[in-house]
Amino acid sequence: MGPVHVISCGAVTPVGMLAATSAASLRAGISRLQEHDFMVDRAGEPYVGGWCPWVEATGRVERLLALARSA
Repeated sequence: MGPVHVISCGAVTPVGMLAATSAASLRAGISRLQEHDFMVDRAGEPYVGGWCPWVEATGRVERLLALARSA
């Protein structure tokens, strides 16, 4: 197998819309974890996660595609 060359990277995260800004935010200790508005687990506790509110997709597949396209 020959050498592998990384020519680019991309990321869309709750703390940044680019890989560089996401990495800088995480290094600075910035976290955007928050409780979901209406999703709860079986114990009635709200899900906690890093949400990307700027993605306006409704279904799971559409949301994943929107995140992948922007990354």
